[in-house]
Amino acid sequence: MFHLATDRGAEFLEPVGLAQQLEGAGIGVGRAGTRRVVVTGMGIVSPVGIGVSASWANILAARSGIATITRFDASAFPSRIAGEVKDFDVSQYLSGKDARRYDTFVHYGQVATMEAVRDAGLEGYGGDHERIGVCIGSG
Repeated sequence: MFHLATDRGAEFLEPVGLAQQLEGAGIGVGRAGTRRVVVTGMGIVSPVGIGVSASWANILAARSGIATITRFDASAFPSRIAGEVKDFDVSQYLSGKDARRYDTFVHYGQVATMEAVRDAGLEGYGGDHERIGVCIGSG
C-alpha cells in the first residue's frame, strides 16, 4: 500500500492498478498538463543497513537484519531476536547536545532525512518549501 500526499489531500493506494488510481486522484502518468509526484531523494536507516546503497546491497545479498537482541537484556521475553540497527554512531551526524536531546528513534529519522535531502540535492534549497513532501515508514 502506498500513501499519496498532494496539494489535493492524502489517500492510500493499492499497488495493483496504481497508474489508474493515480490518474483518478488527478496525478498524471505520462500526459502533459497533469500533476505528478516525483521521488527525488531517499534515505534509509534500517536493520539491513544505513544508507540506500548499503541497505540495497544487503537486500540483494539476502543478508537479514534480524539477529539476537543486544540493546537490552531480553532473557525475560519469549523471543530474543529482533531487527536492530547495527553500527549506528549518532556522533557522525549530530552534535552531542542534539544527540542527548532526542531518543534513538528520532536519531534514525533525522539521519534518514539528512540522507534523503542530500540525495535529492536539496541542501540549501531556497525555493517554495510548501511544494516538498516527505513519506516516512516505520515499524
